[in-house]
Amino acid sequence: MQVGRAAPLGCVGTPLVSLQGMENRARIARHSRDPQTRMIGKLCLGGDWACANGNLGALGEIAERLITCSPKALHRELAGLSDLCRGDPDRATAAWVQLKNRVLGSVAPAA
Repeated sequence: MQVGRAAPLGCVGTPLVSLQGMENRARIARHSRDPQTRMIGKLCLGGDWACANGNLGALGEIAERLITCSPKALHRELAGLSDLCRGDPDRATAAWVQLKNRVLGSVAPAA
């Protein structure tokens, strides 16, 4: 029995989302040309790391550093997050997820 050559497959599967659509705001911010936006993206990545590792002290420090480079409208909430990190880890972690999205939403989109 002779077996024929298989046809080339090319692209396997159907792309469900374009690669650009899979970019998240934190990654875009970390790779921005604007130094302030880049700093915010890196601090947000650090905040995610701190939450994932249960390091609320680090999350509190990151919240305080974000105050220096984020819009004034978010300063009170970031200070509140820093306070929560000292006494209520569960609320601090939940607050971080929502606040991080607002911080990232406040930076200019990548050009």
